[in-house]
Amino acid sequence: MTPRQISEMKHAIGLDHKHPVRGRYVPYRNYFRTEGGSHVWDELVAQGLATMEGSGRFIDYVVTFKGMDALSEVEGCSITEPSLELVLKAEYYDLIDKGIKLEEYRDITPFWRKRICQYQSVCKMKEVCKANINCHDAGVWCKHSIVTFHRGYTKTKMRFKIEHVFVGFGNPEWGAEPGKKYFVIKLGERLS
Repeated sequence: MTPRQISEMKHAIGLDHKHPVRGRYVPYRNYFRTEGGSHVWDELVAQGLATMEGSGRFIDYVVTFKGMDALSEVEGCSITEPSLELVLKAEYYDLIDKGIKLEEYRDITPFWRKRICQYQSVCKMKEVCKANINCHDAGVWCKHSIVTFHRGYTKTKMRFKIEHVFVGFGNPEWGAEPGKKYFVIKLGERLS
């Protein structure tokens, strides 16, 4: 990566305005808007360090996970997208690791609503949520696009994209109580 590419990637994720805390930085944004494209960013896209979104007058470039890893090495700090951190029993961690269990469950409580729901502070359905009733037909607007699973309280972990979150019944074979509603976190692509 060239110094200009590094500078523009740092700007895209806000690292030029904020500093890492204890060697870790969590981006508060991830885009670099250009008018008509940029050869600097096109090279990053070709290397798989960024993606291009949009067409026409304005084009947004987004730093990929591979790009964040490369920038982490250059900057000497850990740069990670914010994720929903969940600790699992070894049994359920292994089922997800093998690709058998494709969803994870969390109780519908104020504790989990605060960690999962994007708009929980202005939610008009707080009482409904406590009653274990679906908040809306499309599902739950989740704060995160990534979930990190930890195998117990060890350093072993894996990351997935969150495909969808909704309120519903879970599979008893995967740890859910029959007849009880949960926040159901559907897993997408595995990231690490």
